[in-house]
Amino acid sequence: MKFNHVLFERNAALPLGLNWLVFSALLVLSLLALAWIRRRPVSAQPSWLQSIDGFVPASRGLLRASAIVTVITTVFGISNVMEWQTLRESLAKHTPTTFEGVVSAASSKRITRSGNSNNPSWFDRETLQIGDREIIAESSNPSTPFPLLVENGGTLKIGEPARFTLAGDTIIKVESVKK
Repeated sequence: MKFNHVLFERNAALPLGLNWLVFSALLVLSLLALAWIRRRPVSAQPSWLQSIDGFVPASRGLLRASAIVTVITTVFGISNVMEWQTLRESLAKHTPTTFEGVVSAASSKRITRSGNSNNPSWFDRETLQIGDREIIAESSNPSTPFPLLVENGGTLKIGEPARFTLAGDTIIKVESVKK
C-alpha cells in the first residue's frame, strides 16, 4: 500500500516549534522597532504610521506587548526544547520501528481535570486500535500527533490504513493514504 499523506512528523535534527520560535522572535523585534519609532512625537513619525495613529498603541503599550510575547515565547520555547531532548534520548535508546495496518477501532473523548470548578481544565484524547497495537494521542501532549481522527480535524477513520513510526513509545511519524 502506498502511504502518500504525512499527518505528523518530528525531526530530531531541529528543535520542536522552531518555526514558531523564529516567528515569535521576529514579532518581538518588530514590536520593539515600532516602539522605538513611536517614542517620537506623531509629527516626526513616518506618514504610514501617522495615518494609523489611532490604531497603534503608544510606545509603552508596544513595550508591554513585546514583554508578554517574550515571556510566552520563553515558556513555550523551554517546553519545546525539553520535548526535543526527550525525542533525541528516545531515538538514542531505541531503533525506530514502523508498523502499519487498518484502523479497527477509534474513540475520542474530552478529559476534564478536577480543580477549579468555575474553570476546569481539559484536554482531548484519541485512542486508535491498529491490529494489536493501541495508540493514544492527546492534545495536551506535544509529543503525540493530535488530531488524527476525522471528527477532530485529522484524516484517519475506522477502516482506513495508517502507518506509524515509533522509537520506543514516542511517535515519530504518522502516515495515511490520501485519495
